[in-house]
Amino acid sequence: CMPSLYQCADVLVLPTLYDPFPNVILEGLACGLPCITSQHAGATDIIPSTSCGTIVDPLNAQALTITMASYNDDQKRHREATAAHSISKQFSKKKMQEKLLQLYSELIES
Repeated sequence: CMPSLYQCADVLVLPTLYDPFPNVILEGLACGLPCITSQHAGATDIIPSTSCGTIVDPLNAQALTITMASYNDDQKRHREATAAHSISKQFSKKKMQEKLLQLYSELIES
């Protein structure tokens, strides 16, 4: 159900005041949505470096409005949507499980 809802959107907007690493960002990326979020979301580690969205100040309504309007550009939206879907593959359940098991193994060994 959720993927079909995400497919109705052009961009995911999450101007959060705090969220360590929101699942909604991963879901949006997996559905090929560029993500607009704040510097208070853990996703800031991947969004700017992979050009799959924009980071904004969540308390600056004008900046948020301008950023959202910038996605009316079909080329920008398509380019970032492609990047979003591509980067999401790095966060599959299998890869996340492998990394967690590796972390636990390292902690047990030390």
